[in-house]
This record gives sequence, structure tokens and C-alpha cells, in this order.
Amino acid sequence: MDMDIILPDHTSIYLRMGIPYERDVTAYMEKILKEGSTFFDVGAHFGYHSLMASSMVGPDGRIVAFEPTPTTYEVLRNNSSRATMSNIILKCA
Repeated sequence: MDMDIILPDHTSIYLRMGIPYERDVTAYMEKILKEGSTFFDVGAHFGYHSLMASSMVGPDGRIVAFEPTPTTYEVLRNNSSRATMSNIILKCA
């Protein structure tokens, strides 16, 4: 997955090393998300789960990603602009 990261952030270290982040969350997402689903990513951070969900729900699905930290939100915004589908809606507190 092509994403901007900021080191030494904990999540970024996993992604930089090519280690899947929060495998249990990913497995659950794969189990419950279907084409056309809506996914809320609260505390979306850099958008790792939002980007994964984007492809899982397809063009008829929606991702609503909330990130309250302005600097982190900017990284999320940059990363979501790379999504293959335009189904991610961003919100910053």
C-alpha cells in the first residue's frame, strides 16, 4: 500500500518494515465489510484502515474517516488522495 508515513510513529514503523498493522482488525474487516458497505474510521490516523476498507467496499461503498489532529489529518488527506476509488470522506475535528 502506497502511503506517507512519519517515523518514529509506532504505526509507521510497522508499515515501513512491511509488517501488517493490527492483523486482527484487518481480519475482522475482511469478514464483515462487503461491496456497498459504509465504514467509519474514528481516529483514522494516516488512513491505513480507511485505504484497506476503500477497496473492500468498492465504488458503491463509503468510508468516513475522522482524524482530530490537524498535522495527522494532513497526512491522512494526502494518503486518501491516492485511493483508487473516490469513496473516502474526510472529517477533521
